[in-house]
Amino acid sequence: MVVNYWRMRRDERIDKIDELVSSKHDLLSHLRDQSVSTQAQLSESLGVTVATISRNLSDLEEHGLVDRSDGQYSLTTFGERVLNRNIQYRADLAEVCTFETVRSIFDEAIDYHAPILSDCEVVFSDQKAPDAGLNAIRTEVQEAITVRAVFDSLLTSYFSVYFHSSTAPKTEITYVVPEDLSDSLRLNYRDMIEEVSETQPIELLLTPNPVEYSITVTEQRTGEKQTWIIAHSGSGVEALVRNDAPEAVEWAESKIEEYIGTASELDI
Repeated sequence: MVVNYWRMRRDERIDKIDELVSSKHDLLSHLRDQSVSTQAQLSESLGVTVATISRNLSDLEEHGLVDRSDGQYSLTTFGERVLNRNIQYRADLAEVCTFETVRSIFDEAIDYHAPILSDCEVVFSDQKAPDAGLNAIRTEVQEAITVRAVFDSLLTSYFSVYFHSSTAPKTEITYVVPEDLSDSLRLNYRDMIEEVSETQPIELLLTPNPVEYSITVTEQRTGEKQTWIIAHSGSGVEALVRNDAPEAVEWAESKIEEYIGTASELDI
């Protein structure tokens, strides 16, 4: 009975501290960055009344997160440890939420454990930044010496990025598109493709397999490789996941090779 009571009190304290750290995160972070502060300084810095600061500090002090000395407040060692754990938790939670958003946008075609998602950079396009995804890759495509890509869409705003003038001589350009987009490719991009093929070694292939999202691997003159996958909405790039880790590049290259293995040459 005593043990159960202790556990209940312990859990209640954990819940209360969790609530305090979450709701007073800005206050605790400020104390960590400034070492010590008075109520007036905290009020001015955080833009809340002294009365509110005083009440919040009392709660934090009561639970051992903050210490007071001569009218100045600072984090206790316990408070700093709890705050750091909370910061890490929020970062982990943000990463999990980002992954879930990515999986949703990609219609869950990407596994949580896929190497492309490990320590990746994610760019979401929206009304305020519709070209965010394109801007993230334009320079890498232009400066690469090899570009291998599988396309799920031929949207002009996206597809034309792969045909902009290069700042480095290409040794390989291999593009794979689904068979059902071949007529659109010939109709809309014939001139652009022919212009590029005059100076660059470009190979265009058609795959009978469905393409769920676009995949690209580039190699720079330094030998470094990058990869990214892209999901499209009706009007453009919706999300881009970029990664330059060797495991991610290997994963993407294997996906591209699978499509190349099923593909036939496109006659423009």
